[in-house]
Amino acid sequence: MERVAAIFAQERYQAAQVFPRLSRVILEKSKAAGRGGARQFAYFDYHDYVLGVAPKLNKQSDDRIRALIRHELGHGVEALYAYSTVERRIGVPILTPERYADAVAEAIWGDTIWYDADDIQTLERGVSPRPRRLGL
Repeated sequence: MERVAAIFAQERYQAAQVFPRLSRVILEKSKAAGRGGARQFAYFDYHDYVLGVAPKLNKQSDDRIRALIRHELGHGVEALYAYSTVERRIGVPILTPERYADAVAEAIWGDTIWYDADDIQTLERGVSPRPRRLGL
């Protein structure tokens, strides 16, 4: 988990330059994060501001880890800031929750969130925006 924790710290620090309340978000190892199937690695808890990650995330590529963390921090922005504030700061309008998280992440870091052949977020090439079949 050290690798995931280090990447999380880097990504949260960078995002907190734009959205300082993200410094409240903590990372927790969570077996529950992986219970939804092969493509489930992480979740964001809107009540406690926890980014829960499955232990199996540590075995993924850095590009996949970064994309998943950025996506979940996008949910963190949604939990901690009014939509009007987000739109004013980074120009992201209200979208469906999952596409909103991707759009926020893309605006903060300047990288596209792609969905690979396994339908998992990555910074490597794939499909963008989030495929409709994954839920919006």
